[in-house]
Amino acid sequence: VVTSAVGHLVEIQAPEEFDVKRGKWSFANLPVIPPHFDLKPVDKTKTRLNAVVKQAKRKDVTQLINACDAGREGELIFRLIEQYAGGK
Repeated sequence: VVTSAVGHLVEIQAPEEFDVKRGKWSFANLPVIPPHFDLKPVDKTKTRLNAVVKQAKRKDVTQLINACDAGREGELIFRLIEQYAGGK
């Protein structure tokens, strides 16, 4: 199975979207270090992300192979999609 991403399909949630137990996000409450960073789909590429995740979660798919651009951004694009899809 071969599928493709078109740039960044996933991004880290903005700080405003995290539940902050010490109140609202502000410089006065810094540093706030969440235990993990949740991912969310990039709005304009949700359809493509859903198609990629659907292929990745097929029962006959046993591993994912990174064929993104060689470099930091290509690696990041693949790793975030893999993490969002639940990994293999």
